Amino acid sequence: MIFYVTALTTSPINVTAESDTSTSIRVTWVKVEEQNVTIQGYKVFYAKNEYDSNVNVTSVHGNTSSALLDDLQPYTWYNITVLAYTSNEDGPNSTAITVRTLQGGEETL
Repeated sequence: MIFYVTALTTSPINVTAESDTSTSIRVTWVKVEEQNVTIQGYKVFYAKNEYDSNVNVTSVHGNTSSALLDDLQPYTWYNITVLAYTSNEDGPNSTAITVRTLQGGEETL
């Protein structure tokens, strides 16, 4: 009898984030690819800073490599991590990154 280990052991890599407006951040990553594991989607965790206990989460379903965080506060630092999930479990978090939203009235072109 052969058993396959189906635990999700890899986190998304090359996580980057850029503020598009004063109230939004676009997060991108390289997708997780593991044998014998079907990725259902990704969860993006974000908080105003690394010490904020109020952590928010945005889930994106399917084989995607980006998420838009919106309704954020202008000119505020956010700590962000990403993980992949399957129907059974969450994988490990990516390395945390920090990005600041733009000042009010600014937009990237």
